[in-house]
Amino acid sequence: MGTTDQNSKREEEHLIISKPLRLILLRNGNHVLRSLFFIIGFSVGLVFCLQLKAFHMSATKSKQTLWSTLLLFNHSTTMEIKQDQSQTQILQHNMTDQELFTKISSLSSSSSSSWFWRRHNNDEKMVVKVAFMFLTGGGLPLADLWDKFFEGHEGFYSIYVHTNPSFQEHYPETSVFYSRRIPSQAVYWGTSTMVDAERRLLANALLDESNQRFVLLSDSCIPLFNFTTIYDYLTGTNLSYIGSFDDPRTPVYWGTSTMVDAERRLLANALLDESNQRFVLLSDSCIPLFNFTTIYDYLTGTNLSYIGSFDDPRTPGRGRYNPKMYPQINITHWRKGSQWFETTRELALHIIEDTVYYKIFDQYCKPPCYMDEHYIPTFVHMLHGEMSANRSLTWVDWSRAGPHPARFIWPDVTDEFLNRIRFTDKCPYYGLGIRVLGSGLVGSGSVGFGFGSGLVESGSFGS
Repeated sequence: MGTTDQNSKREEEHLIISKPLRLILLRNGNHVLRSLFFIIGFSVGLVFCLQLKAFHMSATKSKQTLWSTLLLFNHSTTMEIKQDQSQTQILQHNMTDQELFTKISSLSSSSSSSWFWRRHNNDEKMVVKVAFMFLTGGGLPLADLWDKFFEGHEGFYSIYVHTNPSFQEHYPETSVFYSRRIPSQAVYWGTSTMVDAERRLLANALLDESNQRFVLLSDSCIPLFNFTTIYDYLTGTNLSYIGSFDDPRTPVYWGTSTMVDAERRLLANALLDESNQRFVLLSDSCIPLFNFTTIYDYLTGTNLSYIGSFDDPRTPGRGRYNPKMYPQINITHWRKGSQWFETTRELALHIIEDTVYYKIFDQYCKPPCYMDEHYIPTFVHMLHGEMSANRSLTWVDWSRAGPHPARFIWPDVTDEFLNRIRFTDKCPYYGLGIRVLGSGLVGSGSVGFGFGSGLVESGSFGS
């Protein structure tokens, strides 16, 4: 019993001692974990700060490198003149555009000659200045670079900024753009407000008669040479630099006669080469469903043209006929078909030579009548029906409702999909069952590909 009591007492003492020991170890363990997490966090933060500093230094160095590259040999002009404070006062006016333009109009061209005469008789101390006019929609992200560009050439330039009236940005007093904002109005791209803003900039710059050259710039422009080079280049000639050229191209708008104009233009240019005997119209979404040899042999092995043409009694067909086309074009002549055609040289010449029916369509076929779907099908049906197979070589999927063929994305374009188009026993063509190679070589989707009722597929392919 004595031994047992003694052992029990020892176990009790052990429990009493070990309990606070465990608490001490647990508390110490928590401190160790916290210290470990702190060290890890501190290390990560230190590395991040070093990387950020390195990135900032790299970016700063890159910017300085850019400046030094662009502004190489950018020495100060020989005649140092302090910036004229009256420039800022000139901009602080409350004139409307009309008042401003009227004031400028009152300054005859003789004022320029008078200024040069006064300059000549004043030992040329009156310096010719170049007006740099910035047309922006907001701020000037490259302001620091321009500040560097103009540095050391005060008195040889003037700055004018036209920006959105609601835009607020404050440049430091050391910047050349400080207080150089003219009374501005909102500008909308592609409208007359763009020209209004340009005229507004010019008019404000013309208020300072020492401005003799005027440069229009955007917020994304940067100088390619230093100030001295550009200044000498501009002031060394009496010529102005205004891009001007005759652009013979005509824009094409979907659903209008400009589509047919573009088709006829393509045909006419292709006809200039007498060796061209077959003509295939394709879109940017068409792809071939067969190899070149197959398509070439198919096209050159027949005297027929492939122009989709059928009588559609529905609203999208006969419903587009305009009675004003009568009597030259009767509703019984009216046909509809795919825009994408293939034609022989002889039929292509007939299409280009037509001046009668083209004018009628151009005058009376307006949306919802779409000339590219009706003009050639109707013209060929009326005058040269025996030359056409009355079907297109472009495969399209019209199973989905809408004004355009089904649109396919890249996951849809598989070997199985293409083979199904190439080797199907029958291809529905306006309600008729037609074998693919028996009906054409081209298919249409919406990246475009295939020969469905033809040899090429076309439609809408997206990514």
